[in-house]
Amino acid sequence: GHCVAVRLTAENASDGWKPTVGNVTETSFQSSPQAWGYFSIRPPAEVHSFADSQFGHVFAVGKTRTAAVRAAIRAVSQVRIVGEIHTNITYVSELLGMQDFLENRVTTSWLD
Repeated sequence: GHCVAVRLTAENASDGWKPTVGNVTETSFQSSPQAWGYFSIRPPAEVHSFADSQFGHVFAVGKTRTAAVRAAIRAVSQVRIVGEIHTNITYVSELLGMQDFLENRVTTSWLD
C-alpha cells in the first residue's frame, strides 16, 4: 500500500511562504477509512509568532499511489480553517492534483 502525508501550515504560499499569525475561529475535518488527520489547534485558538507554523497533518492511504493521492485530494479539500491566518491548503491541493506529483516526479529540490 501507499500513504501520502500532508503537512498543514499557517504560511502564505503566494508571499514567499511567510508564516502568518492570528486567531482561528473554526476548524473542520472529517476522517474516513482512507484518510485521517490531527491538528494542534482547537478554536478558539491563536497561531502566534513564537510557534511553529505547522498546525496539522493529513494522512491518506490506498492500495496504489494513485489511490492514495486521490484520497489525499479528497481529504485536503475537506479541511476547513477559518480565521486570520493564511494556510498552504490551496497550494497543497494544486500540488496533489499535478500529473508530475501523481507520477512521483516532484522533488523537494525547489526548496533549496
